[in-house]
Amino acid sequence: MYLERIVAVVMPVCNEEKHIEPAIRRVPEFVDLIVVVDDGSSDNTWEVLNNIKDTRIVKLRHNHNRGVGAATKTGYRYCLQVNVDLIAVMDGDGQMDGSDLCALLERASSGVGYVKGNRFLNCDSV
Repeated sequence: MYLERIVAVVMPVCNEEKHIEPAIRRVPEFVDLIVVVDDGSSDNTWEVLNNIKDTRIVKLRHNHNRGVGAATKTGYRYCLQVNVDLIAVMDGDGQMDGSDLCALLERASSGVGYVKGNRFLNCDSV
């Protein structure tokens, strides 16, 4: 919970077996729900995901690759069904810094309908 609001992170993944666990570790503790959508991975992403012990994780899976947009949309739909207040997207490659999430959520909480971060503005970003 952040600012008295239920927060979800949607994490679209495809063939991220080496990156999914560190990516999930980067999600801040105040996030209530991590909705991981496996978009038809052909590697061991699903198996690795099933071995991660984090009670916040909800696992959804596409039978075949439909693209990152479709995976994100699947995650959004799930979040809307369970009535979360704020939804953020963090990719499964681990390149997004979870510590940036507070600034985005604060801006969204101010009444702005949509906020987008840019990891390329910081020279230290991967």
